[in-house]
Amino acid sequence: MTGERAVLIAARGLLVLLHPRLVRHFAKRLGYAPDPACPRTYNEKLLWRKLIDRDRRFVALSDKLASKDYARARCPDLAIPRTLWAGEDPGAIPEAVLSGDVVVKTSHGFDFNIFIANGQYDRARLVRTLRTWLRTSHGKTELEWAYIPIVPRVFVEEQLPLADGDAPTDIKVHACDGEVVHGWAVNKKTNRAVTIDRSGAPIAPAADYASDEQALPVGAALRERFAGAGGFARRLSEGIDYARYDFLVAHGRPYFSEITVYPAAGYDRWTDPAIADKLTRSWDLRRSAFLMADHRGLAGLYARALRSHLDRVDPR
Repeated sequence: MTGERAVLIAARGLLVLLHPRLVRHFAKRLGYAPDPACPRTYNEKLLWRKLIDRDRRFVALSDKLASKDYARARCPDLAIPRTLWAGEDPGAIPEAVLSGDVVVKTSHGFDFNIFIANGQYDRARLVRTLRTWLRTSHGKTELEWAYIPIVPRVFVEEQLPLADGDAPTDIKVHACDGEVVHGWAVNKKTNRAVTIDRSGAPIAPAADYASDEQALPVGAALRERFAGAGGFARRLSEGIDYARYDFLVAHGRPYFSEITVYPAAGYDRWTDPAIADKLTRSWDLRRSAFLMADHRGLAGLYARALRSHLDRVDPR
């Protein structure tokens, strides 16, 4: 155990030395100094993923177009918004494709979306914005490396008629290798949300939606939608140690939206620490691509030390 401890201490020192800005940012955002070599918390595990676990599957999962193919292969019965056009030159988007209610997106980033209603838009401004986005390399600042190899593409997607009233417009499910941990339902029209456990019961809200006025009511319809989304998330997550699976709610059922391997860039917080603790316990790093691979040299020395530590503290 002494050798294991020495290796992990040395690895921590090296990672802090190599990534001081990211470690400082983590401490500033979350209020404690992280251990990126031997993570103890959910947020530290996401930092470890950024720095250590370069699972090549994460590139396809993070690609807004490729993830649709992944979802279609895993869950043929999952509704997926139709892609109406895709290409690398936004100037080549046909006018007819933009004539109705659509969403224009890019494949390689977060929150690169333009909503068009009734075909009303400024084409010159649209093309200019999209070309700026295509030149933007998402993920470098926070080392969300899986975004960087994605080939930037523009695509136009059908715009779904999202639910009205108190029904959720979006459901996000945290899942670990076939196990749903908890979910988050939000109505983006009313800016109300609720965090729910795997059974659909409400639990303490996310820090950004902590007031009673922002609580989304939990009824039979929401539980039914979450159960459906959770079932798809279980299937999509098999073989993936952890990710968040996002769905839109339209026509009374969940539609695939995207897969997020770095939720909130690793800085998610909840008003109840037990929620993050549950995520921490459910996420087994031994199922990660890094720890399931064979390594040689210093990487092998570190991987063996971390596996040994995890086997000792969590002999599941």
